[in-house]
Amino acid sequence: MNPYNMPTLPTMYFVNGTTLRIKELAYLQSNANGISLSPDGETLYLADTGASETKPSRRNNVGPRDLWAWDFAKSKLGEKKKLPLLTNQRLLSRAMQYFYDGVRVSRGGWIFGAGGEVVDVLDPESGLTLGSIRVGGGGNDPVNVAFGEHEMWIIGKGGVWHVKNICERLDKHV
Repeated sequence: MNPYNMPTLPTMYFVNGTTLRIKELAYLQSNANGISLSPDGETLYLADTGASETKPSRRNNVGPRDLWAWDFAKSKLGEKKKLPLLTNQRLLSRAMQYFYDGVRVSRGGWIFGAGGEVVDVLDPESGLTLGSIRVGGGGNDPVNVAFGEHEMWIIGKGGVWHVKNICERLDKHV
C-alpha cells in the first residue's frame, strides 16, 4: 500500500521467483493488462487498457488501447545476478475494437489479442491484424485466450468458446 496516500503511475514490475524482490520495469501512461512473452523470450508485449475506466465504470472511446512491445533482455551484474531489462519500447498495434484485455503469443510467434467482440491475430513484426475470430456481440466480449496443441479456448463474459483442429501448433515449446 502507498504509505503517502498519493496516486502512483501504473507500473510493470518483475518479481524474482527466488528472492521475491521486486524491480520496476516500466512506467505506463494508463492501465496495464494483458502481458505475454515471445517464444524466444526476447520480446515482451503489454496491452494498455486506458479505454476502460473504473470510477465510474465506463468505456472511454478516446482512451488508449495500444499494444506495446519491448526488447526483453537480462543485464549482467556479475556471474550469477541477472536482472530483467526492457529496451526499445515501440507501439506495435492499436486495437480496432475497444482494447486487448488478454494477450497470448503462440508457439509460432503470432500474437492473439482478446478484446471487443473478437480475438485479433497479429503479426509480431509489423503489428498488422492478420485476421479476427469473432465470438459474439451482445456482451459476449472475449477477455483471454488459452492454447492447447492444435486448439484454443477463448474466455469471455458470455462463456467459453473452444476452437479445434487448428493446423499450426499453438502451445509453447517446453
